[in-house]
Amino acid sequence: MSTPILILAAGSSSRMGTSKQLLDIHGQKLLTRSVNAALSVSENVTVVLGFDREQHSKLLETLPLHIVENRDWARGMGNSLKVGLAAVLHKTQNAEEILIMVCDQPTVSSLHLQNIIARINQTDKTIVASGYGGTFGVPALFKRAQFERLQRIDDKDGARMVIRQFPQSVEAIDFPGGEIDLDTPEDYERFLSGNK
Repeated sequence: MSTPILILAAGSSSRMGTSKQLLDIHGQKLLTRSVNAALSVSENVTVVLGFDREQHSKLLETLPLHIVENRDWARGMGNSLKVGLAAVLHKTQNAEEILIMVCDQPTVSSLHLQNIIARINQTDKTIVASGYGGTFGVPALFKRAQFERLQRIDDKDGARMVIRQFPQSVEAIDFPGGEIDLDTPEDYERFLSGNK
């Protein structure tokens, strides 16, 4: 069975000033780019939408995935993560692992996601996280042993909080460019100018 993948895409992009989910990255919307990377490695993809849900869902309406609406998206990423995790576990009750990613890392690739999934079967660790910029973060895969901790995170936190709290449980896999996320117009312009 495919590893379930949860994509968090509910935020309002307040610092960007416009929906970053709709930013054009080499002819493809940022949200679609992330979703396509996930779909290329899993048949079980769930996307959490919130702010501007109708517009964002139009991008995904022809794709074979599950959309979850989080009406409380403004409470924070942790809230969306918990809503999404609950939806995945309802749909796939026997899931032994879940890969969590966000929609604003433009360098994420299907190869990196494949490497994460492969690594979890080669280690006794219960988390495989991406290493970049001197830290560990998403995309990250969590075994069932970590589900309860994910379900208890604060609404304002993300999956990285669990990764930080339990470093002894983490296997890291290098993710060049993983530190690039598009939060501001300057981030976006810098990325485009460096990736022509």
